Amino acid sequence: MSQNQDPLELLEAGTIDATLSGLGRYDAWRLEHPDSVVRRTVYVHPLRINVGFVALADSADLLAAANRVIASALADGELSRWAAATGTTWITPAAPQVSAPVGLMDLVRE
Repeated sequence: MSQNQDPLELLEAGTIDATLSGLGRYDAWRLEHPDSVVRRTVYVHPLRINVGFVALADSADLLAAANRVIASALADGELSRWAAATGTTWITPAAPQVSAPVGLMDLVRE
């Protein structure tokens, strides 16, 4: 397929049987095509990239408040409910929270 072709469109049309796609792209597709038969599998590439929150060095209070809200929402299941409400895929965070740098061999190994 060329770089101008959308793998999710090709999947929907039955031109291809499967594709690796970023979850953000899949979520956007699902929101744009609510009647689509395209579904995600449970497989998540081990090199997935998690969302991180950062603040300026002089924003320690802001970062601490964000950490408290995130920890509380994660503990009581609110984060997964927020994801469901916005139509995004929820994947429970897993250790390690920060991975080692990704090298070429990590990319080809999978």
